[in-house]
Amino acid sequence: MVVRPPHRDIGTLAVLLTCCVTPAPRYRLAGFAALELGSGLSVLVATITGMKLRLLRVGDHLDEDTVLVRGGELDPEVLKADARRYHEVYETYGISIFAVRGMTLDEMAQQVPLIRFRGLTLVTAGELIRSGLRLEPTGRNPRHYTVGFDDLGQGVKVLTDCRHQVMTNPYYDG
Repeated sequence: MVVRPPHRDIGTLAVLLTCCVTPAPRYRLAGFAALELGSGLSVLVATITGMKLRLLRVGDHLDEDTVLVRGGELDPEVLKADARRYHEVYETYGISIFAVRGMTLDEMAQQVPLIRFRGLTLVTAGELIRSGLRLEPTGRNPRHYTVGFDDLGQGVKVLTDCRHQVMTNPYYDG
């Protein structure tokens, strides 16, 4: 069953099913939200609460040589805090990063959110993918991606061990 709500950010989602399910199964929607279905009902209502569903841009892939930029340096404690916040919302660990495409790095550095950072970290899509991290096209911004991983400590270590470069943001607005 495919559910297409009128909006993408869902705090509570009710799904009406016109069948009986015995025993009550547990389902995962796109790996991000669990549904508990009650049994013995001719119409079942499943509710997701406190979970935000991610918008994944299907078919949006990057070449290995595409440069990605993240605001700040790859400080393990900052990355862990960001990944924990992401996990609280989506139940998977992730770190935001932006693809340098459709505009230059110089243009991107002048805009929010990158202008808020003194330093910018650059890494290629291929480097992240070869390291075993997931690179997921998320959100409405066509440049936004999420570096995803399942284990917080290991994911942050793999990310910080990736070959990368840090540059000073000449447009830092601090």
